[in-house]
Amino acid sequence: MDIIHEKGTGISLAKKQSGLYASWHIDEPDKGIASTLFGKAFSLLGKKIRVFRQAKGFLAYKDIEVQKERHVFIPYSGTEAIYFADLVLYDQSRELTLARSDSVHGETGSGSSSDWRSAYSRTNWKRCFSGYTSYGDVPDEKEPVILQDLNTNMQNVEEVKSSLHKLHASVLMISTEYPPNLIGGLGRHVHVLVQALAEKKKTVILLTAAADPALQGYENPAPFLHIFRLQPLYKTSTSLEEWVLNMNFAFVQFLKRNRGLSFDLVHVHDWLTAGAGRAVREGWGVPLAATIHATEIGRNGSACTPLQKHITMEEKRLVKESDRVIVCSQYMQKQAEDQLEMAPGKSAVIYNGINPLKSNMNDKNSKNKKPLFLSGEPYIFAAGRLVPEKGFGVLLAAMPEILKRFPEIRLIIAGDGPYRSEYEKLAKELNVQNHVIFLGFLDDAPLHICFKNCEMTVVPSLYEPFGMISLESMAACKLTIASDTGGLKEIIRHRENGLLFERGNSEALTSAILEALTNKIWADRLAKEGLSDVSRRFSYDLFAEQVIEEYEVLNSIKTRS
Repeated sequence: MDIIHEKGTGISLAKKQSGLYASWHIDEPDKGIASTLFGKAFSLLGKKIRVFRQAKGFLAYKDIEVQKERHVFIPYSGTEAIYFADLVLYDQSRELTLARSDSVHGETGSGSSSDWRSAYSRTNWKRCFSGYTSYGDVPDEKEPVILQDLNTNMQNVEEVKSSLHKLHASVLMISTEYPPNLIGGLGRHVHVLVQALAEKKKTVILLTAAADPALQGYENPAPFLHIFRLQPLYKTSTSLEEWVLNMNFAFVQFLKRNRGLSFDLVHVHDWLTAGAGRAVREGWGVPLAATIHATEIGRNGSACTPLQKHITMEEKRLVKESDRVIVCSQYMQKQAEDQLEMAPGKSAVIYNGINPLKSNMNDKNSKNKKPLFLSGEPYIFAAGRLVPEKGFGVLLAAMPEILKRFPEIRLIIAGDGPYRSEYEKLAKELNVQNHVIFLGFLDDAPLHICFKNCEMTVVPSLYEPFGMISLESMAACKLTIASDTGGLKEIIRHRENGLLFERGNSEALTSAILEALTNKIWADRLAKEGLSDVSRRFSYDLFAEQVIEEYEVLNSIKTRS
């Protein structure tokens, strides 16, 4: 589809004596983009104008179904008000806001607050109160906030970009996560990847989500790395899948508005940015690379809920429509083939890489930088998102027996997540709460200090496509004890560079930890071999070189075609 167009997508309101006329238009490129993001023909999508009115401290909206592009008349409701309107596409579960009009003042005289309230029932207006995530009946009389239009922030990015003139990149990277917006291993992976590519003098344009509106804008932290942090154009999302839809639309609209940015290929990560990747592949005519970090079926054991089914469908579409798929382990490759119907031979296994010196993992002075929460007692360390698949319950269940032999030992867990309160409750039930510290999320510097000062690191995952935490532990020259699942079995060579225990078996984990605490010389020898393995098998340079090789293959295919 041709991205260049004369008449852009938009909606406008015009004042008349007895009401407003709304006019709207969706350009052909945006019809194609919307069809790609929703995964269905544009003609099958619902279309509506959502009109907002604010008067006497109340905000309300009314949806008007539309099909053909035409004027829609919106009568005033008997009081002075400010009006604006959204142009919305929707299916059974998601809405995508394409455009928002300017605000107009409806001057029809003044009415009382009670007059305004009664206007709801007369004209089917609905009260709403949220300026961020939802529409619904307001439970009290709090003054609402009009939804914020973020187009102005997008234009600020364009102004910064203008100083770059025409920027051409080897790769356009799109990721919902990037520091400081980190949820799991995906963001850490992308951070390492773009830094490594930039050091190889490959120009990277990274589009990522700004978790905080204050972080929106442009960064150039390295000569070959250009980062643009964006948010959905209009804050109207009510669910994860709807936020993803609107975030992907924002990524693509940013590229439409900034035609001076060009690139050889686009690289996306997981289903979260799949829609934008497909739209860029179609609209810009460049190859699409996708990294699959995990699968929804793998995380949950099945896809039963509507959200799980939706994510699995998006994952399948991504691997089918990508020109090349990258996976982080042989385990993940088999999962993608079995669960996502990926064709054999379509993917490349590229292990994650780490740079011990770059991340100060192997800093000999780290022992002199202990933060206040490290009081001097020996401790076992674990880190990760506090969710069931990370297996922290298995580790907590091992602690009572460990404390019988080593009563001075502590367990420190870094990370946050929805199951934190459950794990804190479990620690109390096991009567080990005085020996367990939950630190919450840690930035890199204190995280590295925790690695360097611990007795060992435990990775008790029930599901783990790779296990970046194990590499960080090995890079700190610490013994790593991991469950024998997923990609961890490809990193840890049992009793050679670390220890493996049976997945989900707290007794087996207890035995491994006790053996290591009892024989520290042997444990240190395994840790040193782990550090050697990081440099040999999981190096930063090797990681970058293998990704670049995949890019070159994609570019050669594009050239031949």
